[in-house]
Amino acid sequence: MRPINLTMSAFGPYAGVQMLDMAQLGAEGLYLVTGDTGAGKTTIFDAICYALYDEPSGASRDARMMRSTYADVDTDTYVELTFDHMGKTYRVKRNPSYERRKKKGEGTTLQDAAAELYLPDDLVIANRTKVNSYLQELLGVDREQFSQISMLAQGEFKELLVAESGDRQKIFSKLFHTSRYFVLQKRLQDETRKLQSERDDMKKSIEQYISGIVFGEDDPLGIGVQKAKDGQMPIDEVITLIGKLIVTEKARTDSYEKQIGTLETRVGELDTLIGKAQQTEKARVQLEKAHLELANVQNDRTAAEAELNRTKEARPETEELQRQAAVINNELPNYEKLDEKRKNIADEEQLLQRQNEQAEKGRMIVTDKQKGIEKLRLEQTQLADAGEKIVAITASREKMADAVDYLNGISRLLMEYSRRKQAVDKAQKQYLFDNEMYTRKQDMYEHMSTLYRNAQAGILAKDLKEGQACPVCGATEHKLLASLPKEAPTDAQLEDAKKDADKARDRANASATDAKVKLASVMEIRNSIIEQAGRKFDDPEDIDGLPEKVEKNIGYYNEKIADTDRQIEAERKRVSRRNEIATKLPQEEEAFAGMQVKLAELERNISALTAKVVSDREQATELAAGLRFRNRSEAETQMNEILGRAKKLQDSFDAAEKRYNAVIQDIKTLEGQIKALTDTLESAEKLELAKLEEDKTAVRDELGRIRLLMQDGNSRIRANETAMANISIKSDELSAKEKKYVSVKSLYDTASGNVSGKNKINLEAYIQMSYFDRIIQRANLRFLKMSDGQYELGRVTDSSDKRSQIGLDLCVVDHYNGSRRDVKSLSGGESFMASLSLALGLSDEVQASAGGIQIDTMFVDEGFGSLDTEKTLPQAYKALVSVTEGRKLVGIISHVTELKEKIDKQIVVEKDRTGRAKARLVV
Repeated sequence: MRPINLTMSAFGPYAGVQMLDMAQLGAEGLYLVTGDTGAGKTTIFDAICYALYDEPSGASRDARMMRSTYADVDTDTYVELTFDHMGKTYRVKRNPSYERRKKKGEGTTLQDAAAELYLPDDLVIANRTKVNSYLQELLGVDREQFSQISMLAQGEFKELLVAESGDRQKIFSKLFHTSRYFVLQKRLQDETRKLQSERDDMKKSIEQYISGIVFGEDDPLGIGVQKAKDGQMPIDEVITLIGKLIVTEKARTDSYEKQIGTLETRVGELDTLIGKAQQTEKARVQLEKAHLELANVQNDRTAAEAELNRTKEARPETEELQRQAAVINNELPNYEKLDEKRKNIADEEQLLQRQNEQAEKGRMIVTDKQKGIEKLRLEQTQLADAGEKIVAITASREKMADAVDYLNGISRLLMEYSRRKQAVDKAQKQYLFDNEMYTRKQDMYEHMSTLYRNAQAGILAKDLKEGQACPVCGATEHKLLASLPKEAPTDAQLEDAKKDADKARDRANASATDAKVKLASVMEIRNSIIEQAGRKFDDPEDIDGLPEKVEKNIGYYNEKIADTDRQIEAERKRVSRRNEIATKLPQEEEAFAGMQVKLAELERNISALTAKVVSDREQATELAAGLRFRNRSEAETQMNEILGRAKKLQDSFDAAEKRYNAVIQDIKTLEGQIKALTDTLESAEKLELAKLEEDKTAVRDELGRIRLLMQDGNSRIRANETAMANISIKSDELSAKEKKYVSVKSLYDTASGNVSGKNKINLEAYIQMSYFDRIIQRANLRFLKMSDGQYELGRVTDSSDKRSQIGLDLCVVDHYNGSRRDVKSLSGGESFMASLSLALGLSDEVQASAGGIQIDTMFVDEGFGSLDTEKTLPQAYKALVSVTEGRKLVGIISHVTELKEKIDKQIVVEKDRTGRAKARLVV
């Protein structure tokens, strides 16, 4: 990459558009950037870096800060760079985000950051993110790498020389992308901790399983179990011990199982004998009960037989009642016919009543409809002239509305006039404040400037001697020497004071301009008000009294308009009503004719229904004369009463007969039971029930005791079998986990540099050492030349305590006395040469490691003032000249006079009294 043309607009101290035709500097060699402190030399390199990477060259600068404080508010901020790369020409244009004047209206708005890249094939990339990605891929290096290769920024390349090993590791990690080795180291650490935690958890799990081993109270193996729980026994011996416990316990439970079988057989025998004894006792009790029940049933037989004979005597009465009920039942259908006829008469009478009511209502509706039609015809005559006044009233309203609109326009102008007057007052106050601040800051700057010049003169005068030429006036006699003031500002303080004064002046100028513009806008709108108000009012220049007049006139016209609107609305309602009647009247007349037809039909139906009601009443009277009861309900009530009496007599007979038969059956059943029980008792075995139950209780107690012993034994067997299985599984897993842990732990110790007895060098540092060795080798080619063979850099390879991280520490080798010492012991000039050599070596290595990228330009910012002009400066100059070999262009920022004399191609940066910078090429 080689710059061809650079344009900066409102960028840094460059207030306007600054163009630099860098193609005039040629394709190789040295060129010098020179000028006053703070003039804007480094800004040129910032602009190049910003154009390529969206960031300035220095780490302490931000692209958002690059908007020029001296620029006019209408001047755009941007950087445009045309450059050559591998024989092709590219052009990139960028602007940061900054405040600019709004294109419409007043005030400012934020201009978003943007970028455009013009490719050799005339294609354009306008997306900022895509431009960044394309340029980084094109150049092959990111901003950090580019800074180390091409832009050795002011004061920054010395950091690498004096950095600690850890800090240098961070720098190399970014430049050579070695962080993946640190990530590998961190993953090994995490894996080691994870495996260690899993191994410890497995050990705890095995200990938990061992704590679950159980044994009987008198088991001789209990001593061994306690040793295992105390952790005094290897795992394989623990597993053997559990096996022995299980075998012993199983032999004991087998014995219990045999005893349980014998005792269960004896319980069964006793249960059989107890059952027989219980059946014999039960039969004896039942026999006694049967004899008592038979005596009671013999007494019930006599009473049942007497009741049966009594109910048989009432049989003829029952049959007579049943006959009477049958006669009434045969007459029931005639009651149904009479009820139906009476119901029809009632329905017909109700219908007749409804029809009479409908006819009366219909006659009233017909009369009302006739009156309504006559009323509509009268209203139609009254509305014949509706709508004739609307046109005249509407025209009058439009004139009054136009007058209101005109007055509202004047009212809006008056409000805007008031608002602009307030803005003028505010702007004038702001100007007075800003002008006062500018006066104060300008006075302060001029006072500090006087002190500064006095101090400079005092410094020169302090070392003058009689006969020695003054560097200012050339005189050799010094009669009146300038004195050195006690307190004088530094260059930076004076520069800050000047910037503050310039900013205050710009603010005062801007405030004055703002107040002037706003005052002109007030006069402009005042003239418009007078012009328009003069068409309506006699004294239009009395602007203070105009609002009240305008408001009063608007109110008058609005009241007149409202009254006119009411008149128009009333007339429109009359037209609407006339149209409504024209449609409705024919419909009402047609409906009236239909009503008359329906009313005549209804009156005919009423006459026919009246005749039918009379006929039905005569038929109902004839039917009722042939029946004994008034209605079916009364007949059914009498019939049900008769049937109830008959049923009661029949139920008494049925109950007496049923009871007598049941008594006879009970006597037969009891006599059979007594015979069967007597036979059973005579043949039963003689047994003692109490003695049998006592023997059974003793046997069951013994059986329960043996079963509990067997249950405890089985529980111990299951618990120990589970413990042995889990311990065996976890033991195998623990062995595999331990092997993996040892292997990964060894890798982690090696990667982190924690190997006993060896220097502490982690994996990332080890990889970086190879880069560092090559950087030092490349740097020494120049450092030896600059130091006239006295010095070269070396890497510290050993640590005294074996605990601190080493591998990236630097020392300096002094070939004049054969010593090795810390690089911080070098003098200022020696440090600059070492730093420059190291930076150039790093640039070469980064460029080589980035895949053979082609960067044809390098920039070196300051530091040459610390070199001896007779010896070290020429040597450094030769080293830089050697860098330009192979078509490389190197730019240097420096104040050193000797470099100005040696380097013909120059960019001269100058600034005026306001701090604005301008640059020009000297070739």
